[in-house]
Amino acid sequence: MDSLIGNLTGHPLFIKSVAAILAMLLILSLVRFAQTIISVKIDDKDLRYKMRKAFSLAGYALMLVAAIVIFSDQFTNLAVIIGALSVGIGFALRELIQGLIGWAVVSFGGLYKTGDRIQIGGVMGDVIDIGPLTTTVMECCAWVKSDLYNGRVVFLSNSLILREHVFNYNADFPFLWDEIVIPVRTGSDHRLAREIIEATGKTVLAEIMEAEKDTWSNFVH
Repeated sequence: MDSLIGNLTGHPLFIKSVAAILAMLLILSLVRFAQTIISVKIDDKDLRYKMRKAFSLAGYALMLVAAIVIFSDQFTNLAVIIGALSVGIGFALRELIQGLIGWAVVSFGGLYKTGDRIQIGGVMGDVIDIGPLTTTVMECCAWVKSDLYNGRVVFLSNSLILREHVFNYNADFPFLWDEIVIPVRTGSDHRLAREIIEATGKTVLAEIMEAEKDTWSNFVH
């Protein structure tokens, strides 16, 4: 019996099996620890779910790589195997990865910030939150006339900025360009109407105009 146990424990396959089990337990423990931290630190349910899912998939991939490293004697093929696994993982998590890249571009590239009015992929609205995966906007226009909110909150994937045009309506100038249509009856004195409109605008917007002269000067130069 002792010789049988000795032969079993000394067999290379047994040693490799024990090493593989220990490696998998270590990876599983690290993944569970990371998921616990994510559950405590991240309040957003959707982001928390996706991050936990990403770590879970990464853990399975690492377990597979560990098993291949331990049981394979052909280390020359290891680079090819790891490369194939990396491609598979990247393809499976491409939307998540693109979202994180988009968030980095927005955060450090200054495409827009909270409070800006933007349009991405046909959706126009004011940015109310920029998360790691999505940008939240209060939508305007659509079926509502003028630039008024329509009551919908839209969550745009940050990956959209990598493949869609991003329109920022007040990136460098703190005002929105808009048009006000004022009907003037045929035969009326349109010059007088223009004078009245300009005088009213100067009276109502006098303080704002004075405060923003420097901003406008910097903008046009």
